[in-house]
Amino acid sequence: MKDIVSPICPLANQCSFYQQSKSYMPAVSKPLRDEYCLADNSRCACRAILTQLGLEWVPLHMMPYQHEWAEQILTDIANSHVPLEAAAPAGVL
Repeated sequence: MKDIVSPICPLANQCSFYQQSKSYMPAVSKPLRDEYCLADNSRCACRAILTQLGLEWVPLHMMPYQHEWAEQILTDIANSHVPLEAAAPAGVL
């Protein structure tokens, strides 16, 4: 019987990277999923945005190692001085 590994990251069910990584380019995404989703998820760029801004702000194709992109998004929103609801991507909120 094969062991089922459950993700350590509590946000895995909401994360587009985690959901897509199961079927898209498994040879590339499995090591990333193992490192960022099933190990130390505190280093995940997707998680940083999801926890601070919400799911709708995480770009669909963001990879967990894209920290500079995540920081840019967080900085842009923080420096916009616009309420989060008004700055949300089109069709969100």
